[in-house]
Amino acid sequence: MPKKKITWKDIGQLAQLPAKIHVGKRGITDTLKEEVRQRVKKEGAVKIRILKNSPVFKQRKDVFKQLAPEVGAKVIRMMGHTAIFVHESLTLPNEE
Repeated sequence: MPKKKITWKDIGQLAQLPAKIHVGKRGITDTLKEEVRQRVKKEGAVKIRILKNSPVFKQRKDVFKQLAPEVGAKVIRMMGHTAIFVHESLTLPNEE
């Protein structure tokens, strides 16, 4: 299966959209992982935000890095407490 490419323009447009998934006071649950997995597979990309009341807020960068392979995705951008995940089959501009 050939890999699809994503452009810097696409990444910039994703960054402007509001987060579709919010991690709240329950933290990272199996249900949340499944939701991220389905959205990444269906849409190709998803923006996730960890809210300040989340128990994982202080470890958010590590959480994003750990969550990505579990849901079949790559983290392409982290901005504060928000990250953009893309499907692992997409090729980034700097991976060519």
